[in-house]
Amino acid sequence: GKNILLYCDLHRENADFGAASDMVEEVSLLIRELEPKTVLDYGCGKGALIDRLAERFPDIAFHGYDPAIPGRDVLPVDRADLVINMDVLEHIPENELPPVIEEISRISQTVVFGLHHGPARAVLPNGENAHCTIKPREWYHELLQKYFSALTPLPGKHFFVSVVLTSDVSPEFREKYAEMTR
Repeated sequence: GKNILLYCDLHRENADFGAASDMVEEVSLLIRELEPKTVLDYGCGKGALIDRLAERFPDIAFHGYDPAIPGRDVLPVDRADLVINMDVLEHIPENELPPVIEEISRISQTVVFGLHHGPARAVLPNGENAHCTIKPREWYHELLQKYFSALTPLPGKHFFVSVVLTSDVSPEFREKYAEMTR
């Protein structure tokens, strides 16, 4: 929608926007657990996360998609073993979320969603907060349950962040992940 154009401007004007990759350790742990062959970062921003992951896991095919980034604005794969969706859903207007989540669920039933539950530091060129959908964990869980058969809620690094996996994981993974986010 019209928001995509605002995000295009924001990415162009702010070198740091969409360049974060502070979930590298957590996603690396998940990759070691699930052993995917193909990974799609849906809403990859400038691609910092998949660039760092590709250095660590050279045998995995990493793909990035972000409708606000020229050159990454076409979905590169129809299927992936794992989809990464970090700090994305809160940037999408509430009424546009169902088709986006449905598309992600068609690409893979194994997704890691990183959710932010508060306002963003970034402001769009039109003056609106970059997070247009600010909802509690439970609201997102209810929405995601419509598209995925399994949800594994995980803690985030901050009280305003949470993570949801759409697959089950080993007790060892849960323990290591919990240590990382303490």
